[in-house]
Amino acid sequence: MRLKVISRVWIGLATITAVAIAIFALHQHLFARSAEPPFPPPPSPATAFEAREYVSGRGERWLELAAPPYDRVSLGPGTRAVYYRTNAVIEGGYVTSNGLLYVTTLKADPVGGPEYWSLGLLNAGQIQPILLPTRSGYSSIDFSEASTAVSPVISASDYDGRNSLFALYPQGVSLLPYRVLKGTLQNAMLSTGERCYQPPTYQPNNTPYDLFAVDAFGRQRPILAKAELLSATRGAFRELTFVSLSCHNFNGQDYIGVNSDGEGVVYRLTGGRLTLVTRGTIVAAAQSRMLIRYQVVGPQKEATGYFDYLEAFARPNPVHRM
Repeated sequence: MRLKVISRVWIGLATITAVAIAIFALHQHLFARSAEPPFPPPPSPATAFEAREYVSGRGERWLELAAPPYDRVSLGPGTRAVYYRTNAVIEGGYVTSNGLLYVTTLKADPVGGPEYWSLGLLNAGQIQPILLPTRSGYSSIDFSEASTAVSPVISASDYDGRNSLFALYPQGVSLLPYRVLKGTLQNAMLSTGERCYQPPTYQPNNTPYDLFAVDAFGRQRPILAKAELLSATRGAFRELTFVSLSCHNFNGQDYIGVNSDGEGVVYRLTGGRLTLVTRGTIVAAAQSRMLIRYQVVGPQKEATGYFDYLEAFARPNPVHRM
């Protein structure tokens, strides 16, 4: 009888041990599966240059995610802002002295066909189309250096091979004699009226500054030190060969756009110091209006076809007749 009890005990212990081993093995299997990355890691960079670009790209993405989203952006007293998400692709903009914001929009064929550009007036997320004469559609529309404070001038190319210049007014457009023009400098102007200049980073230079202000006589003064940019971006672009800096002004404040291959981030520049404002690219800015765009991406950084926009107004609000 005692022998039967002992054998039953051993059998019970063996069963418990087997179950424990099975549970442990299953736990290890599940843990190993949970530790697997959700998608294959990117291939290793082939060159040192690609490695620097990869590190800086990750740094820029981290900065974008760390920046305040559009519903928490503060642009200071005397301003108001609206933000919205849409699939409209606003590529360029120009602000007139009376507060009108002209924009160019891009519509691309989803199966790789031609791109079509159009023009309109933007106000709080609503675009009023401005029709331009064409039979084939426009392959490009750019705001040009001939623009004035009252009337933007655009350079347009259509699919019939014609290049045209148009002056824009709230009541319509006017065809101008064509000549080759460069892009507008409105988005390179500071609140002082000076132009902003970034020395080429691909050329050796010993200057400790990344940005200069240039007056109408060509005289330069430094406005942003390399050390300040490195500190403000927390070293995100330390290894990058080229960082694009753009200057803008809105409501008496200066703003700097910083990016490499992403949407970038926006800083306020005050007395040589940078303060992080939000993520994205400044599409257009002047004293009374500013528009910032950020492309919405998925969990694996795939394009979603949508964009977030922050549209800012300086009070008193301009009168819009649309």
